[in-house]
Amino acid sequence: MISFEINGVGFEISIGEIDKSKFEYWKDREITEEDASKKNKSSLFSDHWSDLNDIFHDNGPAILENTKLEVKENDKIILETYLGAQDLSGSKINFKENKIKIDNDYYFLGYQHDKGTFYKTELETQSFEIDKLLITYETIAGFSIITDIEYDGESIDKGDYSTTTKEISLNVYQNNE
Repeated sequence: MISFEINGVGFEISIGEIDKSKFEYWKDREITEEDASKKNKSSLFSDHWSDLNDIFHDNGPAILENTKLEVKENDKIILETYLGAQDLSGSKINFKENKIKIDNDYYFLGYQHDKGTFYKTELETQSFEIDKLLITYETIAGFSIITDIEYDGESIDKGDYSTTTKEISLNVYQNNE
């Protein structure tokens, strides 16, 4: 039995298109869920900040130097590595990056910074072969988060997901590209 665990830092990210008037209203204000969901013409979302997500929404562990992957076989560590950008180069693990560009003129970006365990699961396999491991991550607005992990072509279920929220940040932006 192979056990698989990723812990450290991660994010839930929600990005949605807004119009210029909402950008102008919120650009110099602190956005709170309570203020932004009041029913008026400047409302950003109707219920929860993560509902404003027509550009992007996902959550997972971050590609950061303090995000750790641990693979065990019968409770013995057979692979332990950190998943920061510098750790990816030269790694025997296969990585696939999907870069997402925001084309909208005005947009909302909310994120929840979490800490804890993002994957804790077991795999039914006779032996672990590192070249059968594929970690897919998406990069958007300066964030890189792991969105899928496959072993031997099969997506791995996250299993026990146990995190604590450390921060929520809600902001509006104008695309200057």
